[in-house]
Amino acid sequence: EGASIIHYHARDPKTGAPATDAKLYADTVRRIKEKSDVITMPTLGAWWLPSVEARIAHIVEMAKDPMTKPDFGPIDMATSNVDTYDPQANRFKTNETVYLNTTKTWQYFAETMKSVGVKPIQALWNVPSIRATQAFIDMGIFTEPVYCELVLTEDWLLSGHPGTVKG
Repeated sequence: EGASIIHYHARDPKTGAPATDAKLYADTVRRIKEKSDVITMPTLGAWWLPSVEARIAHIVEMAKDPMTKPDFGPIDMATSNVDTYDPQANRFKTNETVYLNTTKTWQYFAETMKSVGVKPIQALWNVPSIRATQAFIDMGIFTEPVYCELVLTEDWLLSGHPGTVKG
């Protein structure tokens, strides 16, 4: 209760594994909009997909239908190591996982979202994220009003600020 924006990641209904199928994303939005008028914002992560076009394909597809068109689309304004850390064992579970978002990727995502009428939200992971966002504003790629989200992470993902009062 009280939420105004829902950011979500689609999951395979049988396994619970992360999914990238536009139909699953669209189904989620339909279910949300049947019961609420909250703002919807699907993820744009899917860093494991083979291309930037594949990473944004679900947003482009959903934007074709007014009933599933996302209100916002996030652009992660950072490249980051996203290895998972086990704080109980004091060790990393993985040690070579990079979430790659180049400047060219940011621009492609921004231009593609604009072309399908979806407003980007900049996901700010760190200080360089803020500086890159400002550069995109200066270049006219992001237009005001600019909406941003501060990325807060759990103990197992060290690439963002801790989602705690101290963090």
